[in-house]
Amino acid sequence: GCQTKIKPDGTEQVAHICPRCNNASVIAAKKKTWFELFFVPVVPLSSKHVWVCTICQWRTPSGPG
Repeated sequence: GCQTKIKPDGTEQVAHICPRCNNASVIAAKKKTWFELFFVPVVPLSSKHVWVCTICQWRTPSGPG
């Protein structure tokens, strides 16, 4: 199977306003999708930078500009 893990990105941790819950809790994060074999992450399939709200779990890709 495949599992997606999201971890805070250490580059920019200034909180932004979430468009869903209106809290200042949106941070930069990195999303990785892993191929798992017997529940052990084996190979990373993809990696993307995203914005994620730490309260309501809203997320969107972080694009250029």
